[in-house]
Amino acid sequence: MSAPRTRTRKAVLAGAAGIALLAAGGGSFATWSDTEDLGGATITSGHLRIDEASVVWTAGGEEIAIDDYLVIPGSVLTYTATVDVALAGDGLEAVLGTTLPTAATAVTADGNDATFARGLDVAVAVNGQTGAEITTSGEYTVVATIEFLEQTPEGFDWGQTAQDAAAELADFQITLEQKIA
Repeated sequence: MSAPRTRTRKAVLAGAAGIALLAAGGGSFATWSDTEDLGGATITSGHLRIDEASVVWTAGGEEIAIDDYLVIPGSVLTYTATVDVALAGDGLEAVLGTTLPTAATAVTADGNDATFARGLDVAVAVNGQTGAEITTSGEYTVVATIEFLEQTPEGFDWGQTAQDAAAELADFQITLEQKIA
Protein backbone atom coordinates (compact mmCIF):
# COMPACT_ATOMS: atom_id res chain seq x y z
CA MET A 1 0.00 0.00 0.00
CA SER A 2 2.90 2.28 -0.03
CA ALA A 3 2.70 2.72 -3.80
CA PRO A 4 -0.68 4.51 -3.82
CA ARG A 5 0.47 6.77 -0.99
CA THR A 6 3.63 7.57 -2.82
CA ARG A 7 1.66 8.34 -5.97
CA THR A 8 -0.71 10.56 -4.01
CA ARG A 9 2.20 12.31 -2.41
CA LYS A 10 3.86 12.86 -5.79
CA ALA A 11 0.58 14.15 -7.24
CA VAL A 12 0.11 16.58 -4.35
CA LEU A 13 3.71 17.80 -4.70
CA ALA A 14 3.32 18.21 -8.47
CA GLY A 15 0.06 20.13 -7.97
CA ALA A 16 1.69 22.42 -5.38
CA ALA A 17 4.59 23.07 -7.72
CA GLY A 18 2.15 23.91 -10.55
CA ILE A 19 0.24 26.34 -8.34
CA ALA A 20 3.52 27.98 -7.27
CA LEU A 21 4.53 28.40 -10.93
CA LEU A 22 1.15 29.90 -11.86
CA ALA A 23 1.29 32.29 -8.87
CA ALA A 24 4.76 33.46 -9.86
CA GLY A 25 3.52 34.16 -13.40
CA GLY A 26 0.47 36.19 -12.30
CA GLY A 27 -1.97 33.36 -12.41
CA SER A 28 -2.35 33.37 -16.19
CA PHE A 29 -0.39 33.36 -19.37
CA ALA A 30 0.68 37.01 -20.00
CA THR A 31 1.24 38.83 -23.27
CA TRP A 32 4.16 41.17 -23.73
CA SER A 33 3.95 44.65 -22.20
CA ASP A 34 6.14 47.65 -21.47
CA THR A 35 5.90 51.03 -19.73
CA GLU A 36 7.84 54.24 -20.16
CA ASP A 37 8.04 57.07 -17.63
CA LEU A 38 7.16 60.30 -19.47
CA GLY A 39 7.58 62.55 -16.46
CA GLY A 40 4.99 64.84 -14.92
CA ALA A 41 3.91 68.36 -15.75
CA THR A 42 3.22 71.48 -13.73
CA ILE A 43 0.15 73.47 -14.64
CA THR A 44 0.44 77.12 -13.58
CA SER A 45 -2.28 79.76 -13.46
CA GLY A 46 -1.88 83.37 -14.52
CA HIS A 47 -3.43 86.42 -12.88
CA LEU A 48 -5.74 89.35 -13.44
CA ARG A 49 -5.34 92.31 -11.11
CA ILE A 50 -5.29 96.03 -10.62
CA ASP A 51 -1.85 96.81 -9.22
CA GLU A 52 -2.26 100.52 -8.61
CA ALA A 53 -4.71 103.35 -9.13
CA SER A 54 -4.23 107.07 -8.67
CA VAL A 55 -7.15 109.51 -8.61
CA VAL A 56 -7.43 113.20 -9.46
CA TRP A 57 -10.56 115.39 -9.23
CA THR A 58 -10.71 118.51 -11.40
CA ALA A 59 -13.14 121.37 -12.07
CA GLY A 60 -12.58 123.76 -14.96
CA GLY A 61 -9.25 122.06 -15.66
CA GLU A 62 -7.90 122.76 -12.15
CA GLU A 63 -7.21 120.05 -9.56
CA ILE A 64 -9.56 120.26 -6.57
CA ALA A 65 -10.10 118.65 -3.17
CA ILE A 66 -13.53 117.11 -3.78
CA ASP A 67 -14.54 117.17 -0.10
CA ASP A 68 -14.03 120.96 0.03
CA TYR A 69 -15.44 121.92 -3.37
CA LEU A 70 -18.97 123.38 -3.52
CA VAL A 71 -20.72 123.00 -6.87
CA ILE A 72 -23.17 125.44 -8.43
CA PRO A 73 -25.58 124.93 -11.33
CA GLY A 74 -23.47 124.39 -14.45
CA SER A 75 -20.44 122.97 -12.56
CA VAL A 76 -18.64 120.10 -14.23
CA LEU A 77 -16.42 117.84 -12.12
CA THR A 78 -14.04 115.31 -13.63
CA TYR A 79 -12.76 112.23 -11.82
CA THR A 80 -9.70 110.73 -13.52
CA ALA A 81 -8.19 107.47 -12.33
CA THR A 82 -5.00 106.10 -13.82
CA VAL A 83 -4.99 102.34 -13.34
CA ASP A 84 -2.09 99.89 -13.71
CA VAL A 85 -3.49 96.55 -14.82
CA ALA A 86 -1.58 93.26 -14.78
CA LEU A 87 -2.78 90.43 -17.03
CA ALA A 88 -0.95 87.13 -17.28
CA GLY A 89 -2.54 84.19 -19.02
CA ASP A 90 -2.54 82.71 -22.49
CA GLY A 91 -5.64 83.97 -24.30
CA LEU A 92 -6.71 86.12 -21.33
CA GLU A 93 -9.07 88.98 -22.16
CA ALA A 94 -10.65 91.29 -19.61
CA VAL A 95 -13.06 94.21 -19.37
CA LEU A 96 -12.00 97.27 -17.37
CA GLY A 97 -14.88 99.36 -16.09
CA THR A 98 -16.37 100.94 -13.03
CA THR A 99 -19.32 100.45 -10.74
CA LEU A 100 -19.82 104.22 -10.63
CA PRO A 101 -23.54 104.65 -11.23
CA THR A 102 -24.87 106.88 -13.97
CA ALA A 103 -26.92 108.73 -11.37
CA ALA A 104 -26.12 110.02 -7.91
CA THR A 105 -28.19 109.07 -4.89
CA ALA A 106 -29.35 111.34 -2.10
CA VAL A 107 -27.34 111.03 1.10
CA THR A 108 -30.49 111.46 3.21
CA ALA A 109 -34.20 111.17 2.55
CA ASP A 110 -34.44 114.99 2.61
CA GLY A 111 -36.30 116.31 -0.45
CA ASN A 112 -33.64 118.97 -1.18
CA ASP A 113 -30.88 116.31 -1.33
CA ALA A 114 -32.99 114.09 -3.59
CA THR A 115 -33.69 117.00 -5.95
CA PHE A 116 -30.00 117.86 -6.05
CA ALA A 117 -29.09 114.23 -6.81
CA ARG A 118 -31.55 114.20 -9.73
CA GLY A 119 -29.79 117.30 -11.07
CA LEU A 120 -26.44 115.53 -11.40
CA ASP A 121 -25.59 113.87 -14.71
CA VAL A 122 -22.84 111.23 -14.48
CA ALA A 123 -20.99 109.74 -17.47
CA VAL A 124 -18.15 107.21 -17.23
CA ALA A 125 -15.58 106.22 -19.87
CA VAL A 126 -12.59 103.88 -19.85
CA ASN A 127 -9.98 104.84 -22.43
CA GLY A 128 -12.73 106.87 -24.11
CA GLN A 129 -15.24 103.98 -24.15
CA THR A 130 -18.03 102.87 -21.81
CA GLY A 131 -16.04 99.69 -21.07
CA ALA A 132 -12.60 98.80 -22.34
CA GLU A 133 -11.69 95.29 -23.44
CA ILE A 134 -8.02 94.70 -22.75
CA THR A 135 -5.60 91.90 -23.57
CA THR A 136 -2.31 93.30 -22.28
CA SER A 137 -0.93 94.67 -19.05
CA GLY A 138 -0.52 98.40 -18.94
CA GLU A 139 -1.81 101.75 -17.81
CA TYR A 140 -5.45 102.63 -18.48
CA THR A 141 -7.52 105.74 -17.74
CA VAL A 142 -11.00 105.83 -16.20
CA VAL A 143 -12.79 109.19 -16.46
CA ALA A 144 -16.09 110.12 -14.82
CA THR A 145 -17.72 113.43 -15.64
CA ILE A 146 -20.30 114.74 -13.17
CA GLU A 147 -22.30 117.75 -14.28
CA PHE A 148 -24.64 119.77 -12.04
CA LEU A 149 -27.28 120.66 -14.62
CA GLU A 150 -27.90 124.38 -15.22
CA GLN A 151 -31.63 123.77 -14.88
CA THR A 152 -33.71 121.17 -13.08
CA PRO A 153 -34.32 117.93 -14.99
CA GLU A 154 -37.79 119.35 -15.76
CA GLY A 155 -36.19 122.41 -17.42
CA PHE A 156 -36.85 125.04 -14.71
CA ASP A 157 -34.45 127.37 -12.94
CA TRP A 158 -33.18 126.01 -9.62
CA GLY A 159 -34.23 129.05 -7.55
CA GLN A 160 -33.66 128.10 -3.89
CA THR A 161 -33.90 124.34 -4.63
CA ALA A 162 -30.87 122.07 -4.17
CA GLN A 163 -28.91 124.60 -2.11
CA ASP A 164 -26.80 123.24 0.78
CA ALA A 165 -27.64 119.72 -0.41
CA ALA A 166 -25.49 116.63 -0.63
CA ALA A 167 -25.49 113.65 -2.98
CA GLU A 168 -23.33 110.56 -2.99
CA LEU A 169 -21.79 108.58 -5.80
CA ALA A 170 -22.43 105.09 -4.45
CA ASP A 171 -20.55 101.86 -5.23
CA PHE A 172 -17.52 103.74 -6.49
CA GLN A 173 -15.10 101.04 -7.65
CA ILE A 174 -12.94 100.27 -10.64
CA THR A 175 -13.57 96.74 -11.86
CA LEU A 176 -11.52 94.26 -13.88
CA GLU A 177 -13.28 91.10 -14.99
CA GLN A 178 -12.21 88.25 -17.21
CA LYS A 179 -14.09 88.16 -20.49
CA ILE A 180 -15.47 84.73 -21.26
CA ALA A 181 -15.81 84.10 -24.98
